[in-house]
Amino acid sequence: MAKKKARRVARDAHQAKPAPTLKMTRAEVERWREGWQRVNEFHLQEIREMTIEQRWERLNMLFEFALAMNWVKPAPEKELAPVRRRWARLKAGYP
Repeated sequence: MAKKKARRVARDAHQAKPAPTLKMTRAEVERWREGWQRVNEFHLQEIREMTIEQRWERLNMLFEFALAMNWVKPAPEKELAPVRRRWARLKAGYP
């Protein structure tokens, strides 16, 4: 009985009609693009109008989110050692 059901499912899968594709005309694509260009321009204008404090808050929020998601990983010590040596040399050169 299970074999009959498996054959019927396989046969039905082969007979299933593909989902219709939604094609856009060139004019629709251009309107869609123009709409997203307006959205991007608006977003950039909002960013330009932000104060330093607002930008800093947004950056901190993103960093805290990355920490909460455990996306921030410390750099390996072998990568940090040369950087620390360069900073020590630079620091030693200035009184």
